[in-house]
Amino acid sequence: MKDVYRVPIRRSGRRRATALLLAGALVLYGASFLARPSAAPQVRSAGVRVTREEELPAVSFYPVILTESSDPLRARVESARYAPRGAAGYVWQSGGLYRAVAALYLREEEAERAAENLLRQAQIPCEAGQMRAPGALLRLTATQEQSAALRSADEMLPTSVGRLGELAQAIDEGLTDAAQARAALSTEAARIDEARVLLEAEFPGRGGTIPQGLAVLLKDAAVQARALAAGEGKARLTLSGEIRCWQAELAGRFCAYRAALTGRDER
Repeated sequence: MKDVYRVPIRRSGRRRATALLLAGALVLYGASFLARPSAAPQVRSAGVRVTREEELPAVSFYPVILTESSDPLRARVESARYAPRGAAGYVWQSGGLYRAVAALYLREEEAERAAENLLRQAQIPCEAGQMRAPGALLRLTATQEQSAALRSADEMLPTSVGRLGELAQAIDEGLTDAAQARAALSTEAARIDEARVLLEAEFPGRGGTIPQGLAVLLKDAAVQARALAAGEGKARLTLSGEIRCWQAELAGRFCAYRAALTGRDER
């Protein structure tokens, strides 16, 4: 199983102080947005705890890259240049390189087709790339309900990335207006909050570094979705561009979370 790395999950009293908490640190960027209070976690289930292996499969995202440079300023300038035309306006950093991202897709062929269209229709040179969140095999001592909550929370993030991309595309194609898009963003925030509340109910208190990291990332994702729904995005971007910018950032932060989890940065 070459794409999956074994990771033991430990309770908070025995955790390594820095290794997995990096996952939480990596997802604190969005703290400047105002959060709407969410429902308090319910009491967790009292099922039988057993030791099991929980597989988190590898996930790939495919950005359309406008430029790639070791100079962050160049990437930011290129990103800002195309943002008013609906591009994501996001700079993705990994491996010492900075990449200006125009859009992001869940399938490689979609990213390649979008890159070809940008070159043909708008004379914008670009290419399809890949962001990769490595898979992990967790050795987990937990109830069946805890295991299900952890898996559901982990799956929610790439699923949300996909839905955000579909929403941005629908806006650009005139299939969704701004009011409908903002309502969809509010619905997305509620879905994400539901996964987070369930996770926190099953792992109350500090509950372990892996659930902690996921909960922080889920909270940030819901906060940002609500900020976009309320019109609190970046003034220089179109609404679809705002959504694409957050979509690309969320994908990058999910990859960073998984990389911290496994010790393997494959972006």
